[in-house]
Amino acid sequence: MMSPGSRSLELPLAGRQPAGNSPATPGPFAWLVEDLLWEQRDLTAVERFASLHDQGKVPSQSRYYQDLIPLSKPQAGQQYAFEVDLDSCTGCKACVTACHSLNGLDDRETWRDVGLLVGGTMEQPVVQHVTTACHHCLEPECLHGCPVKAYEKDPVTGIVKHLDDQCIGCQYCVFKCPYDVPKYNKRLGIVRKCDMCHGRLASGEAPACVQACPNRAIKIRVVDKRQVVEDCESNRFVAGAPEPQFTLPSTNYVGKKALPRNLLPADFYQVKPQPAHAPLAVMLVLTQLSVGALATGEFLGSAVGLAPGGLAWLISHWLAFAAALAGIATSVLHLGRPLYAFRAFLGLRKSWMSREIVLFAGFLVSLAVLNGLLVRLPAAEANPFVHFLIMASIFLGAAGLICGIMIYHDTPRPFWAFPRSGFKFLLTTAILGPAGLLLAQVLAAPLMSGADFPTYLQADGRKLLWLILAFTSLKVVYEVSFLRHRWDRTHNPLRKSAQLMTGPLLKVFSARVVFGLMGGVALPLLLLIDGWNARSHGALQASSLLFPFSFCLLLAGELLERLLFFMAVTPPKMPGLGGEA
Repeated sequence: MMSPGSRSLELPLAGRQPAGNSPATPGPFAWLVEDLLWEQRDLTAVERFASLHDQGKVPSQSRYYQDLIPLSKPQAGQQYAFEVDLDSCTGCKACVTACHSLNGLDDRETWRDVGLLVGGTMEQPVVQHVTTACHHCLEPECLHGCPVKAYEKDPVTGIVKHLDDQCIGCQYCVFKCPYDVPKYNKRLGIVRKCDMCHGRLASGEAPACVQACPNRAIKIRVVDKRQVVEDCESNRFVAGAPEPQFTLPSTNYVGKKALPRNLLPADFYQVKPQPAHAPLAVMLVLTQLSVGALATGEFLGSAVGLAPGGLAWLISHWLAFAAALAGIATSVLHLGRPLYAFRAFLGLRKSWMSREIVLFAGFLVSLAVLNGLLVRLPAAEANPFVHFLIMASIFLGAAGLICGIMIYHDTPRPFWAFPRSGFKFLLTTAILGPAGLLLAQVLAAPLMSGADFPTYLQADGRKLLWLILAFTSLKVVYEVSFLRHRWDRTHNPLRKSAQLMTGPLLKVFSARVVFGLMGGVALPLLLLIDGWNARSHGALQASSLLFPFSFCLLLAGELLERLLFFMAVTPPKMPGLGGEA
């Protein structure tokens, strides 16, 4: 610790009065208290600079960038937009550093990136750097898809702003944006993005990236929206970028040099797994199990020997409720700010995610009321209101399932297109629904007098086994057949997904196929064969244990398939991001 006598070695604080003019402070640490009091009165470096700037004692920097920003606000039918001079961009990443520093971003969080395009010939190779940030699109999909209205497009400037306080961290905007613009911040639990430094623009200051570029490659311009639409319709954007018709990006890439037609992103041939989003995978599988069990019991109950009002019938409804509750509760873990999940209804008019959340919430409430009535109401199965609740629950669950399909179809990712994701989701429902009814029979058998599960399998239960076997075989064959895209002539997103499944994700894909075949084909077939053979009932007698094991394998297989659904997708993005070392 410094002694009082060492004070004379310190540099005096700016604006500090002589010690003799300050009142004496008693005590051994009087000098420390005195220094701290005077330090509080001192201006910070920023405050001193601002004071000098206001007095005109420092040179204004505006003359260096005043021609890089508009002098007036956009008029009707116009908006602000970035303009990038490809001839001037050298990939120095000064814009990236300035954006990161000014906005106080976390490590590895960037709102502006620099990508790389390569092409040309062996004799004349071409390397083109591309700086990119939010394009402040005319039709921003991040805004349309957000379930909590955490985005707004300024009606005057056209800048797409993200409202951090409104965000719940669902990351759906990350799925929707084809340019990899919104970035999820795990520490804050929200998504953040470029806002064109709108506060600086409003004060006549250039955005950080514009002011930092040493070659003046980035500018802010006023553009006509009609011209943006025409440019996007003619696919005039930048090589290697997703087609602009989806969101109508306003950024204008210009240059005098003629670029070769064979330019490709530097990372064009790279493939890497995406985040698994495990809570979403669990939610999708369990809600589809719930809807499938409820619908199968209602529409096929009499055909498969499920007597209304019986114990197995009651257990099947409890199982549907438990699966839906577990799935919806798990999905909340995916949110960065789960306490604000109640806001999810705000985007009901535009967002498929809002619609799915509202419908599944209604589905869960309907099941809760239904199961409460089944427990308390005598002869509930004959009550018209109970039957109405069952049908309402099936309708809400099926509508929620369709919205779930549309959530992923509505993103520019071919792997998630409606035919593929819809086929997978519906087959999961068709597989786990009959399996849930058989599991209900297993749970009910010990409590039922004069009936056991092996006897049920020899009679009506065989129909459910046939359904499980048929649908599982169809689904596994469909998933394996997808690998044919591995040999597509063009290196399209589906080929990249197939490469992931046969490369980094091969173990996960193999486990999914094995679990599906064991739980949905081999074990059901063993039970069916043993039921035909009247002289041997070894497996049939053990079916009360064998089928629950089969159900667990089926469920595990469907969960792995849903993890692959997220990990094997190839998201679109701006060219060459991550292509450089």
